[in-house]
Amino acid sequence: MTEAMYGDLLALDLFSLTRVPAARTLLVDSSDEAIHEQLRTHLESTGAAIRFEHIPHPKTWTQDPYKTVVPSKIIDAVGRWVAERER
Repeated sequence: MTEAMYGDLLALDLFSLTRVPAARTLLVDSSDEAIHEQLRTHLESTGAAIRFEHIPHPKTWTQDPYKTVVPSKIIDAVGRWVAERER
């Protein structure tokens, strides 16, 4: 991940959204932190249809790419979610 991309991701503030961000929203969390419940509640308050999945996985997004593990379960979950729309 480049420094610019990392900076852009850090600057995202999903709690500042006041309108429905999308017709369908998948929220995937791999941490053990409880922030996902606050975010889910906030996004639902905008009228968003949220699907939440907790898929435990080690933090990899900020590690050296040669030391990371591909989050295959997360990628599979996103793929299934996208495929549901095609039905």
